[in-house]
Amino acid sequence: MKKLITDLSDGRVIYIVTVIALLPGMILRFYDLNIDPPQFFTQISRALLTDPYNLTCFARNKVLFGQWDIFDYPRWIAFKYSLSSASGYLFFSLLGVSRAVANISAIFLNLGGLFLFIFGMKRESVRSAIVAALILVPCMVLAVYGRYPFLENGLIFLCGLLFYIFVCFYPQRWVLYFSGLMISLCMLSGKMFGIVMIIPILLVIRIENKKEFWRQAGILSFSWIVSLILLALLYYGENIDTVYRYLQEQTVGMYGIPEALTSPIRLLENLFTFGSATKLYYFSPFITFLLFVACLSLILRSGHTDKWLKNNRHILFCIGWLAAGYLFLMFPNYRPLRYQLFLILPIAGIIAVALSAKLAGYKRVKLSRPRAVLLFYIGCFFIFQFIIIGMIGAESSPLTLIEILLAILLAVGVTVVCFIIRDRVLKIIHHKSILLTVFLLASVCCQYYWTFSWFSKGTYTFQTAGNELKQNIGEDAIVIGPYSQSLTADNELKSFIYMFGMAFKDTTLFDKFPFTHLAVDAGNLNIAYLVYPELKISSEVAKYWIRDVEVSIKRLDREAMGLEPVLYHLSDYEKAIDFLSESELDSTYYYLDRFIKKYPRNRSALMLMPEVLIMRGLTNQGFEQIQNAMKLFPDDFSVFLKSGFLYYRAYLITRSESYRIESDKAFNRAIKLNPFIENQIPYIKDQVREISG
Repeated sequence: MKKLITDLSDGRVIYIVTVIALLPGMILRFYDLNIDPPQFFTQISRALLTDPYNLTCFARNKVLFGQWDIFDYPRWIAFKYSLSSASGYLFFSLLGVSRAVANISAIFLNLGGLFLFIFGMKRESVRSAIVAALILVPCMVLAVYGRYPFLENGLIFLCGLLFYIFVCFYPQRWVLYFSGLMISLCMLSGKMFGIVMIIPILLVIRIENKKEFWRQAGILSFSWIVSLILLALLYYGENIDTVYRYLQEQTVGMYGIPEALTSPIRLLENLFTFGSATKLYYFSPFITFLLFVACLSLILRSGHTDKWLKNNRHILFCIGWLAAGYLFLMFPNYRPLRYQLFLILPIAGIIAVALSAKLAGYKRVKLSRPRAVLLFYIGCFFIFQFIIIGMIGAESSPLTLIEILLAILLAVGVTVVCFIIRDRVLKIIHHKSILLTVFLLASVCCQYYWTFSWFSKGTYTFQTAGNELKQNIGEDAIVIGPYSQSLTADNELKSFIYMFGMAFKDTTLFDKFPFTHLAVDAGNLNIAYLVYPELKISSEVAKYWIRDVEVSIKRLDREAMGLEPVLYHLSDYEKAIDFLSESELDSTYYYLDRFIKKYPRNRSALMLMPEVLIMRGLTNQGFEQIQNAMKLFPDDFSVFLKSGFLYYRAYLITRSESYRIESDKAFNRAIKLNPFIENQIPYIKDQVREISG
């Protein structure tokens, strides 16, 4: 078949428009690096709040304290040898340790992987590279997760490099050895499911060099297995069993045997709705439609599929990549959005090659059963996604029976219509690339809408909480818990990674290490109490709102817990808290006032002072302090939330309508600043009623 041709990238205007379209995506990735993850990701995952800085903790320790693992605790050694950790160490060494620098290290990995993929697409054609760039660079989901040091950004970089090398230099023999090494790195320095990258390589070899397939597959497998063993020994040494336990825990240990393997209904559900629960397609509806159209084009295009694919290595690689990743990730019970990010690259590649071209040498296809089945499945899958996007939106809700039947009925209709008028369908899809151009522009606008929405309603709870934590507790504190790394990314406090919901419990953890403070949300705290009931006697020092999650900082009473005491110096704020718990109001006021003079913008102290003043009988001064705090932080929802709490408590005690009005005003302002905490208001009011008796 003749090579597909197009005029999509002809002319300087196209290049200028492309640069203009990509420039905001590049700039915004580096803009305001301390901003919180988007509020509209609230219902998708909390991993953005807890996980990213776990990956850079070893690099942080090395730069700040001179040791990679200051606690000699090998359970998280897999993080140490990740590409995200290596990138973090490089940037920390050059620019210093901070949250912003950790985020920069992630951005370079993410963008590096995307541009390696785009440059690889350029070897197919400039037009394909342009289309891929217009899909990938503005992509809001990639921009959000690409700003935080997740393992997946290392995987994206390694996959991009593997794609570039393979499509550009295969069938040179060294490429097979290099590819085997890269697959091992994808697994050990990226994510273990990077193993799927062996499939697209084998697929290309099978189509392009059928006679040489077994020999070349043997070389690839040999390189992969040998490099995997050597890298595992080099990375982990005698701790390799620890890594095995970690991987076991992260797969079946915490989430159980995949339900898709034991339930045919769940298997079908996963097969037809993969990506919907994580909103993979929700944020990119136009790209989803283009992928659907690209699949139609590929199925209907040629009666000589093998011959066509043999001359289109790039799309063949992308098809293998997407299919392998899709089939692998659809089985686990836990498959968050970040796991699926590396599939956006082959999606862009398939769209770029399949749709950026006119039809040349088209041959009418016969109505074969395999094509009909494939077309029916594609129709079902995408119609399910469109129903979920359009009728369910951002809420995670199961499909109803009516919606399922509607999707199947529409898929049958798509299958029949596409085969009856397949010539016309193809002409519509490829006519002067109009459909591709329109939906690409719509996609770029859609992605920038999401991104600008993020920045226009941005909060800085991470940065604020981290800065205040450093002030609120002593500099010799050691913080443990799921939020420990997130809250110490901007300071020099020592911290220890621990998630209390892990399958393997370390019951001697607090005996072995001199922890002083716990950083944990309510859900994890309840789990922690089950495993470590002695934590119940810890005292609460402060509470911080991290986006929509309230995180408690608790000081461990090691002596009361029966643990070996450690040398720790209380901060003035902690002294004030201790005296308040003993109702020593004068001493409380003394230390709190001294603390505020040193840190006049510390929200925790400023919102505690009104309570102390009111308890001392200085009611007017107390509420004056509340008003001053709201004026000082007009865009901080947590200040208004706490103010609403204090006013509502005063209302319950005095039944004064003025306090109720002020309470409602404060709560409404908090909701306006952060709509996702609205459901917290009834809970807060119930809490106040309990406190007030």
